[in-house]
Amino acid sequence: RLLKHLYHILTQVAPADFIALSCDWAVTSQTGLAGCGGVLRNCHGGFLVAFFAKVGSVSVVRAELWGIIHGLNLAKNKWHKRVRVEYDSLVAINLMKTV
Repeated sequence: RLLKHLYHILTQVAPADFIALSCDWAVTSQTGLAGCGGVLRNCHGGFLVAFFAKVGSVSVVRAELWGIIHGLNLAKNKWHKRVRVEYDSLVAINLMKTV
């Protein structure tokens, strides 16, 4: 399943004049500490940058949202282009729509 998911992410390209943000999260079962990370790719699917951040002891949804926020800030500060967010959390997506 993971390889199929990664293949799908890596083979999708953003429309022209966009960069693509793919991000995810992880929480350790022992400490409950969370992290988020992601990859930014150009409109041809080429690698631009990867990132990772520790976000502390937060809920899964909050870790998901931090991943999106970190990725969008990085894209804005470095490339100033439109960003297509590729994400698999319907809860996080619905929360962003209400902001």
